[in-house]
Amino acid sequence: MSDTGKGVSESLFDQLFEPFNRLDQVNGQIEGTGIGLSICKQLVELMDGKIGVFRKPDKGLTFWVELTEV
Repeated sequence: MSDTGKGVSESLFDQLFEPFNRLDQVNGQIEGTGIGLSICKQLVELMDGKIGVFRKPDKGLTFWVELTEV
């Protein structure tokens, strides 16, 4: 999945999956609680998978999910 936003600084990557962390956008124009990515991460890990992100400067973020066959 990819988005087309302005992206996120690499210095904030370690906070991406923290619940309720809006990455310094608390008063920003985009609505949300900051819980979506943490839920995705929990679901992927419950399925013994991995989730991560690639940053494309000025092009947003691309998330990847890897699930292994059981």
